[in-house]
Amino acid sequence: MKVFRIIRSSEWWEYKMPILLSLAYATALHANKGLYDIAGWFAFMLFCLIVGAAYVSIVNDMCDIEDDLASGKKNRLTKIRPPYRWMLLIATLILALLCCFFYLKDPLTITFYLLSYMAFTLYSVPPIRLKKRGIWGVIADACGAHLFPSLFVVAGTAHALQIEIEWIWIALIAVWSFMYGLRGILWHQFLDRSNDKLIHLNTFASRTNPLSFRKTSVYILSIELAALVIILITLRKPWPIVGVFAYLALMAAYKKKLGLKLIAIIPTSQPWHLIMITYYQAFFPLALLFESSLLFMSSWIVLIVHLILFPKCIWNIVNDTLLMLKWKKLNEVA
Repeated sequence: MKVFRIIRSSEWWEYKMPILLSLAYATALHANKGLYDIAGWFAFMLFCLIVGAAYVSIVNDMCDIEDDLASGKKNRLTKIRPPYRWMLLIATLILALLCCFFYLKDPLTITFYLLSYMAFTLYSVPPIRLKKRGIWGVIADACGAHLFPSLFVVAGTAHALQIEIEWIWIALIAVWSFMYGLRGILWHQFLDRSNDKLIHLNTFASRTNPLSFRKTSVYILSIELAALVIILITLRKPWPIVGVFAYLALMAAYKKKLGLKLIAIIPTSQPWHLIMITYYQAFFPLALLFESSLLFMSSWIVLIVHLILFPKCIWNIVNDTLLMLKWKKLNEVA
């Protein structure tokens, strides 16, 4: 449908929503609570996140039209008349305010939710437009795309469960999500570096030598992984850890059999795999859902719904595995 193209759902539905929902699952498991009883809240938080992602897509495209035309990049809003662009943007903001209405008794959750809007507004909209202000743009995107949405989900889940916020838990999620957010936007900027340099767009990556940044990218990944390890230890559940080893086996196969370069941030000329992304998108949420299903039978329903909503990541893993098995069989025949 045209509306899905306008809000760029293909760029975030399968790639960001499972990660954010996994934090809701983890928070419930950490509190030793089942998932089915608050499944309605999960659905509502997912709707809130969809509204936020739609706002981000529309406001980014509106503010990027001139730069995209200059660099020859496609912009979905160029064929939509300006009044209708504003109508779409205002509609997402009205929906965002309606989402906040349901959290009136939970100011912390509302705060995190609105901060994500603020971060992306500062990132995109002139005259501030942090996107063109180097490291400040990187920080704003990491906060808007990962840090604040993650904290919104954790706080929202605690509100749904009617439990107190555990500040050590939320601090761990904050560190992990911010570092992963930094990797995400830096990867994107370095991927677009040539286009941005062409139109003199002053992003962090456009004025940074990729080779000199490799060491820093490893530091960012190291902090992210350290936070993840502490999260898994704090969670004290075996299946998310089993998921780590399954992912590591897959990553080793990617490198050996498919020849993929494992990268922390900087893309390479050869095919590459961004470290941990498949774990966050598929292994982590599925391991959490399976763990919860072993403890609470009703959680199987949530697991099945998750698989229906987000099949692409799982199918990619299955497809890659079949491809590698076929590669092995061909080698044995040869």
